Amino acid sequence: MATSTIATPGFQLGSDFYTILENGQALAVEIYRQGDLSIPASVELTTYAGTAESAVDFAEFERHEIRFAIGEASKTIFVPIVADATSEGSEAFRIVLGNSLGEMILTERAAATVFIIDDDS
Repeated sequence: MATSTIATPGFQLGSDFYTILENGQALAVEIYRQGDLSIPASVELTTYAGTAESAVDFAEFERHEIRFAIGEASKTIFVPIVADATSEGSEAFRIVLGNSLGEMILTERAAATVFIIDDDS
């Protein structure tokens, strides 16, 4: 008798670490949903300053709700990176998922560190 495995309902980021040049582009962050896709779901994304400052080095997201429609298993969110002419070395900030709706859990990969590589040196 065959048994089927149903993934635990939850959300996770596509990576633990992201690296992007400080050139004014946006960082593509993948968010994956697993489990029962027959109902809509949502999760919040927040950015936290580290050595990189919000609004100075990257666009701040505070409790930004990401909604998944029925059948949707992934979304890509774009976090704008601010280009400047200041030579400041590489900097970092965090992206964290939280407050998922209903039965959804946050997996081990619910947070990531983003490294912004300075291109002004």
